[in-house]
Amino acid sequence: MHNFIIQKYVEKRKEETGNFKEGHQYITPRTLLAIIRVAQGLARLRFNEEVEQIDIDEALRLIEASRSSINEDDTTEKKDYNAKMDTISSIFLIIRDMCSSKTEKTVGMSEIERKVLSKGFSIENLNETIENYTNLSIIFVNKSRTEVTLI
Repeated sequence: MHNFIIQKYVEKRKEETGNFKEGHQYITPRTLLAIIRVAQGLARLRFNEEVEQIDIDEALRLIEASRSSINEDDTTEKKDYNAKMDTISSIFLIIRDMCSSKTEKTVGMSEIERKVLSKGFSIENLNETIENYTNLSIIFVNKSRTEVTLI
C-alpha cells in the first residue's frame, strides 16, 4: 500500500513541475503526510485497523477537492476531474440530507432517484456515488437495492 501512496505523491509532484503561480498550493512532503493521516482516519471511521485502497483513494479525492477550492486552475483536465467529484459529492449530500431527515436514516431508492434526477444528475452519476460511498461504508444498500441507509 505504501508504494501506491508514494507513486501517487510522485505523480502529483510531477504535475506541479513548472507551475509557479503566486498563491498556488504546492505538493510538499507535508501533503504526503496529510494523505496518510486522512487515509488512516477514514480507515478508523470504518472500524478497520488497516488502511485500504479505498481509504487512500478517498483521501486523495478529499485533498484534491480541498486544494481545488484554493487553486482555481483553468486546465480542462482538472475541471473535468473536479466536476466529476463535485457531482459525486453533490449527490451524496442529497442522499445524506434525505436519510438524515428520517428517524431510521433509511430512504427508498426510488425516492432518491426521483430527487437526484430532478436536480439534473443521471442514473449513472447516482450509481457511481452509491458505489463509492458503499465501498467507504458510509451508506448501506439492501440486497434488493430498494433502500439506502446512512450509517
